[in-house]
Amino acid sequence: MISIAMDGTFASGKSSIAKGVSKKLNILYLNSGQLFRACGLYCLENNIDPNDKEKVVSAIKDIDLSIKYINGNQHTYLNGVDVSDKLNTPIMGNYSSIVSVYPEVREKTIGIQRETAKTQSVIIEGRDITSHVLPNADYKFYITASEKVRAHRRYLDFKNSGEKITIKQVLKDLKERDYRDSHRDICPLVRTPDSIYISTTNLTLDEAIEKVLSYINKK
Repeated sequence: MISIAMDGTFASGKSSIAKGVSKKLNILYLNSGQLFRACGLYCLENNIDPNDKEKVVSAIKDIDLSIKYINGNQHTYLNGVDVSDKLNTPIMGNYSSIVSVYPEVREKTIGIQRETAKTQSVIIEGRDITSHVLPNADYKFYITASEKVRAHRRYLDFKNSGEKITIKQVLKDLKERDYRDSHRDICPLVRTPDSIYISTTNLTLDEAIEKVLSYINKK
């Protein structure tokens, strides 16, 4: 049984890389960001301002949050309802980035992630996996890319999914998220000393996946 922790900047490609690695190794893939997006979705659907910490924390503490794997794919459930198809939008990305700074919200998701890693081989990706969620993981990676490349990739994602957004807005949101992720008081995004640094700026997805696997195969 192995555990792989992967952190990285927004739109660096870490989700796609983690998925690819999980398939190559035939292990589970857990996207921690989907859990935070589900918390953000609850706030959105219940007209709760994500910047109002007191109201967010009060609301989130009583929700039922869980994940299931169906045909090898992660499905995120909010109060018993599969909300996976509602989570990958620009507004949910912003909501999750805001509510994830609250320690009470982070603690809500950590148990799910750690329990998964205890019972089966898994790769978990997010912002504080190497530093906080799985500090003793067998393998640790930090994934990033240049701002320009990340913004372009995210813009294409939104465009292909039918979302109307400009590249200028994507870059603005990206910079704001980078700042929030790296400057929050609780579990900020950091590159731990024992994490392997990989820049995907000049790598294709397949090349990035193979680079991660090369480090794992070395051991």
